[in-house]
Amino acid sequence: MDLLDLLRELHAKGVDLFLHQQGLDTSTPSGRAMFQMMGVFAEFERAMIRERVVAGLVRAKEQGTTLGRRTLERSDAAKVSAIRTALAQGRGVRGIAKELRTGVGTVLRIKGEQGAPPSAKASTDENRTTYLHSLALQYLTQWANSGCSVLGAPERKATTKPSVRR
Repeated sequence: MDLLDLLRELHAKGVDLFLHQQGLDTSTPSGRAMFQMMGVFAEFERAMIRERVVAGLVRAKEQGTTLGRRTLERSDAAKVSAIRTALAQGRGVRGIAKELRTGVGTVLRIKGEQGAPPSAKASTDENRTTYLHSLALQYLTQWANSGCSVLGAPERKATTKPSVRR
């Protein structure tokens, strides 16, 4: 829903917006025009911020900067070897994670790296991509057939609250 749709919906319900400190009243033509111009400038500013952030990320990658949190392999090699040893002993993933104070996902990732040959990663990535494409197609098909007004959110129906007896 964009700003104009919000304003139309408010007007359809007989509601006007009056902002005292800004001197904005959407019941008048000049107030509606000012409201729309504020929306245009806000959208423009948001686009400019996004453009600068994306340019900064591209520049950082070109300079070789690694973005994001460091992996456990890069920060604590001793803990990684302890996880590998515990996995080789056949201990449980949750127990290892609890004892070594790491996440279960970290232990599972290291376990997956141990068990998979180097060439298996490519096929896993291809399978994941294929799965995500089919999932997205299925989701979009369901969305198109359901008559949703907003992407991902079904139209809400008026519900009544059950009465409480005392």
